[in-house]
Order: sequence, then C-alpha cells, then structure tokens
Amino acid sequence: MFSSQAHRSNDRSDTDTRAHAVAKQNGARETPIRVVAKRPRRRACARGRCDDDGVKITHRVVVLDAADLRAESSFWAGVFGGTVHAEDDWHMVEVDGQPRIGVQLAPNHVPPDWPDGTPQQIHLDLWVDDPNEAHDLVMSLGATVLKEAEDGDSPDTFQVYADPAGHPFCLCWVKPRER
Repeated sequence: MFSSQAHRSNDRSDTDTRAHAVAKQNGARETPIRVVAKRPRRRACARGRCDDDGVKITHRVVVLDAADLRAESSFWAGVFGGTVHAEDDWHMVEVDGQPRIGVQLAPNHVPPDWPDGTPQQIHLDLWVDDPNEAHDLVMSLGATVLKEAEDGDSPDTFQVYADPAGHPFCLCWVKPRER
C-alpha cells in the first residue's frame, strides 16, 4: 500500500493540524490527514467527457441482496428491458450490453419492512413519462405497492413499491400541468 511518509505534507494547514491532533487525542492511529480546500484541477474535456484526477469509473451498478436470485434479477431485467447474465451466486442485469443492476445471493436476506419496520438500506427512484404504463409493468413483474401516490401541491409525485425481494423503489413522475 502507501507509505505514511508519502502522504505527509510539510505545509499542513492549521485546520489540518487541529484535525490531526483531535483524532490522535481520541485514540485514532497515527494517520496523516490532508484537508483539500478546493476542487482538483480538471485536465481535458472532449466530446462531453471530462477527465479529472479521480479514478475512472467505467460502470455504475447498484447491487441488491436477495435470497431468490432468479426472481430478483428477472424483475429488474423486466423493468429495464434488459437481460440477465447468471452465475451461481451473482446475477447481472444488462441493458444494451451495459451492466445496470447486480443481484448477489444472500440466503439470510431480511427484506426491509418499509416504512416502520426493518429499515431499507437503499432505494431507487425511477422517473417515468407514463406512470400508468410503468405501474402496470412493475406489477406484472411481481412488485407490491407500499404507498399510493399522494395528490398534493408539488409539481411531481411518486408511488412506493417493493420488488420481489422486498427492496423499496419509487416510480416518480411530473404531474401534468392544469390548463
């Protein structure tokens, strides 16, 4: 890994020094701290993509736990219009050849009991153009309605569902304007 010397800075800021002292006083290991006050400088931007000093992320995949991999991955493949690539304890839902949702085997998975029981760890907000069509689709795939949409003053609304493994997700939409 990295040498602690490589991370030490001879020109530590006052804030950095105080944070380091507080951490040490609270029993933390001798760990160098570096406070960055401004955003890293961007390198080049071309064709709408900017390369900065961070790690290049090639895919963003949300991974869900489930006891029944087939039910969970089939559900999300149906929602996103994708395909399932299955292994023994892992399924990947791909859309147009790109990974979108991962499902990992968790035999002892306890579904969230939204809103008042076992807490959710994550949920997806899926913004849709046609809430009725989206509702029909997710229900045909095995979703359960947890909370009906409310009619309030907000320009948008949502309805809360659970997928087959009990993970809450929302179908969200902008309400039609009144004329």
